[in-house]
Amino acid sequence: MGPVRLLTEMVSYEKPAAALPATGGSYALFLRLAFPVTIQVGRLGRFDFPAGTYVYFGSAFGPGGLGARLGRHLRGGAQIRWHVDYLRRLATVTGYCYTESTRRLECIWSQAVAIWPGVTVPVPGFGASDCRAYCPAHLFLLPEMGYFLSAEWLSTAADLAIADVSCFTMVSSSDTAC
Repeated sequence: MGPVRLLTEMVSYEKPAAALPATGGSYALFLRLAFPVTIQVGRLGRFDFPAGTYVYFGSAFGPGGLGARLGRHLRGGAQIRWHVDYLRRLATVTGYCYTESTRRLECIWSQAVAIWPGVTVPVPGFGASDCRAYCPAHLFLLPEMGYFLSAEWLSTAADLAIADVSCFTMVSSSDTAC
């Protein structure tokens, strides 16, 4: 199945980090970089990040599960721990999707998105230091007139029931309801 362009799949409110599950699972984090920047990404090196919309795929199987990991990404961790923390300091989280599962799905999702036309890998190996599936990265720059990842697409790519994937957009106080 190709990319699904349905924003209606996403709920139009922020789910508080406290309400996220403490169980393990995989997630997609959507980030918006308003301007191009050059960032030193740990030992990976120094890279140019164009302005645009990024998707980062990860998993959370440590203490606190998805709630701890996604909550940290949503708040913006004070301490750098993962590659995505370098980008997160300058980018705005615009949304996220997650599924509670014992399967690590970030490689399945990464490999599926990597072949979409116009999708680029800004930093080879970004977020994929421990990847055993030969993913080019777990961070992708989406084309401006690009794709919307939906619960439907994520569930289909990972052979899950659509009810098993939850998606949320971040709405700032300056946004108006339709």
